[in-house]
Amino acid sequence: MWSTSIYEAQCDAIITFYGTTVPMEFIFKYNITGCPEGRYGLYCDNDCVCKNGARCHGFNGACECRPGWRGRACDVPWSEVVIVETPGDSVVKYIDTNLTLTCLAPHIHVANISWLHQAESNHNDTNLRIVEEAEMQNSSINFQPILESANGEYTCVVKAVDGGVMNTTFVLGATKCSPNYYGEACSQVCDCQYGGTCDRWEGCLCPPGRRHGDRCEHTCAPGTFGLNCSKNCDCQNQTSCDVVNGTCICAEGQWGEACENVESKPENNQVVILLTSVIPSIVIVGCILIVTLVRRRGVHTKNTEVDIEMETLSSWELDKEDIHFEHMIGEGEFGHVVRGRLRVPEGYQVLVAAKSIRPDRMTASVVRDFRREMDILARIHEIKEGHPNVVKFYGVLTKSEPQYIVVEYATNEELRRYLWSLREECKVTGHRRLLERLGFASGVASALSELARLKIVHRDIAARNVVISDRKVAKIADFGLSRDVYVSSAYERTNQGGEEELLPLK
Repeated sequence: MWSTSIYEAQCDAIITFYGTTVPMEFIFKYNITGCPEGRYGLYCDNDCVCKNGARCHGFNGACECRPGWRGRACDVPWSEVVIVETPGDSVVKYIDTNLTLTCLAPHIHVANISWLHQAESNHNDTNLRIVEEAEMQNSSINFQPILESANGEYTCVVKAVDGGVMNTTFVLGATKCSPNYYGEACSQVCDCQYGGTCDRWEGCLCPPGRRHGDRCEHTCAPGTFGLNCSKNCDCQNQTSCDVVNGTCICAEGQWGEACENVESKPENNQVVILLTSVIPSIVIVGCILIVTLVRRRGVHTKNTEVDIEMETLSSWELDKEDIHFEHMIGEGEFGHVVRGRLRVPEGYQVLVAAKSIRPDRMTASVVRDFRREMDILARIHEIKEGHPNVVKFYGVLTKSEPQYIVVEYATNEELRRYLWSLREECKVTGHRRLLERLGFASGVASALSELARLKIVHRDIAARNVVISDRKVAKIADFGLSRDVYVSSAYERTNQGGEEELLPLK
């Protein structure tokens, strides 16, 4: 192994026990952390010289000495006073967690050890408080748990038998709650949803379009929008607005930025005049079309765009009892993506990503794009296995609300993020993984060739729309709504021929 990436192996099995068949899944993760003990270097081929329990740097072999030792190999005794933290100094100190401070005095004949505490808000020397005093070689203070009132400076004073005095100070500044907790004692759980973040005092801070507090499950009330629903809509004629950005959603026959304009209905006599003037023109145009169609009878044209006619998806309909939804893994301007487990006909479960339309975005154009994506995926998977470099399509749920498109779950996320991780890894190890990246490029090209054969135009091939499977295979994804689910900010709304379309900014 030449990488420090996490390796993961998954084993699926069907076990029969006393006549009962049970699907099982085992996942093993191997975290490669560096060279084995006592070795260092790029290829771990050098021997460490560190002594007395010192740690050896895996790259350059430098020794990290334990308290009481100095020198290049940590073999020189050194009298000193140190405070050791448990858990270690690299761990963030959160309120409501445990901490132990241990004062060590290696190579000192100790007569007495004292702990002094100076509160964080009081820097007057006369207010120093003796926490503990003992006659031993080391002494500890336990915080179970840490309270905010315990913050401040903790000084360990060591008096030696020969009369010498040495001390060292540790500063405790725990002001944050553990992740997903809030409140004065950090005892309340946030569990924020829909992209909300947990604040120490307020709980869930929700994205625009959702109210703060609870778990962000409530959208803004009608007539309000924005961050914490603090802004009021200025839409007219009793029209509603977008809860995220306040854009007015005009009804049929209304237009304008605030839907302030309304079409007036023509009077009866105007209708009669209009019909008498329009009908002859309609008849003439109809005759021309009929003649043209007769002349072109038998000639079929192929449409090379992705405007596929709605096909029956009954063969792709999944049983809702076979899928178990877990948690949301993505939310965009128009849809949600939820991770789940699907029981396949073979009897075992597979990880899937299920996409649906947000209830507050159920417009005709969004539903059209959603159905279009179903048709495209079904067409690509006319042969059930589909193409190895196109995200696998498992089926749809259309007989219940909300409706779902179910595809395979990509363990390694999108290609863009994966390439970023390779770049950071290369800075440390020097390995460029050229063959792996060429494999990704070849896989994408193979998928595009298949789409070209099927007369399908993706229109947005980019690294963000390619996912990497657990077997490190590049697969094209995002055939419609999923573009909005993952990266809605990378697209711009346009109006093409009276219909709303999304175009990639780049």
